[in-house]
Amino acid sequence: MISTISIQALNHKLEGEIKLPLSKSFRNRQLMLQAYSGMELSEPGGQEADDSRLLYSLLRRIEISSFDDPSQPLELNCKNAGTVFRFLLPYLCSLDGYFILTGAARMLERPIGPLVDALSNMGADLQYLGNEAYPPLAIAPAQWQIHDIYIDSSLSSQFASALVMLLPRLQAQSQITLQGNIASRPYLVLSLQMMHGFGIEYQFDDPYIEISGKYQATKDLSTVELDWSSAAFWYELLAIGRSGKIFLPGLYENDLQGDKALVTHFENLGVHTVFEENGISIEGGGEIQLSVNIDFKEIPDLAPALIVSCAALEVMGRFTGLASLNLKESQRMEVLSTELEKLGYDLRCIEEDEYVLINDCVIPVQNQKRKGGLLHSHNDHRMVMAFAPLALIFEPIEIDYPEAIEKSYPQFWFDFQQFFKVQSSIPIVKSR
Repeated sequence: MISTISIQALNHKLEGEIKLPLSKSFRNRQLMLQAYSGMELSEPGGQEADDSRLLYSLLRRIEISSFDDPSQPLELNCKNAGTVFRFLLPYLCSLDGYFILTGAARMLERPIGPLVDALSNMGADLQYLGNEAYPPLAIAPAQWQIHDIYIDSSLSSQFASALVMLLPRLQAQSQITLQGNIASRPYLVLSLQMMHGFGIEYQFDDPYIEISGKYQATKDLSTVELDWSSAAFWYELLAIGRSGKIFLPGLYENDLQGDKALVTHFENLGVHTVFEENGISIEGGGEIQLSVNIDFKEIPDLAPALIVSCAALEVMGRFTGLASLNLKESQRMEVLSTELEKLGYDLRCIEEDEYVLINDCVIPVQNQKRKGGLLHSHNDHRMVMAFAPLALIFEPIEIDYPEAIEKSYPQFWFDFQQFFKVQSSIPIVKSR
């Protein structure tokens, strides 16, 4: 039976304090760099995303397992965690063993070809066990012959991140050439910046990356940043609510995550940000631009919250840089278009990576509820969280697969109950 959640807005102000989860982008890189440098893996703590818990458990399983028998390769299931699959693949190639790397049904539909091609050209021994260019993969000990290193980074920067994290394990100096327009460039920069904390020097002069040095187990980034992409849903709440004030402790102006670009984009939707000593205060009710153009190429994870906000505010929108969105946990742009249409919004594709949101540019009347219904999340955590604030203006709002939020923000529903009445077929817990 598919789980569902029903949401109803409460009649009080949107004011409070929300403690965000750890950034899984940051935490997953930290775990991989600890593994590459031979350090002890730091154990999961509170508010840890399921993806990071999964990566930790798989790395620990690799540590304690024997994987040198080709007749009994160690099988590792990455479920629907794309980052985990992409980051583990080069790491397994660097080990002297036999593995099968697989995942859930949706993972088997997510392309891995650019990373496999790059690794194979370097001497990795990889074999597709299903469709060409898609998981699952069989991995045998590599015979490294590293010359020119190229990788297509147009689908995902994670391919390049996975590769650059591997290279110091193999040699002291490397140059990699990025092919295609780089998707989600800030995440690649984040990988390089974190590698620097483990003793690696780098120079990034697009399309070339030069890295030098060997991993040092004596260095580490002791503080994992909190997750800016999860903050987007609280910005969305205040944008749609047109009022309220929320304090988000632990977010800072000098954080490395590229998703802090949401500050500028939500300012255009009436949400103002104040950086304080211990975090940020965000406040709704500001002036709204009635037409926006947003390029999501470098910030794809912000697309659901921003696009739903624009729809709810009746803002005209032109959205580009969306090619990678349909390669995520769901085909996100198709899901957004289909589900928003149920509520009367017109989000349409006009080119492969370009959508327009057609509205009447009239800000909806406050406290005037419209008819809602059941929205299908396709078991995608960001779809679930992006749809939830719509309960401010629609009644009822129901969402299926509410447990999908555990992938990145396990405490989301507990926090959400500060502002909404939530009835769910799954238990709502504070934290692990």
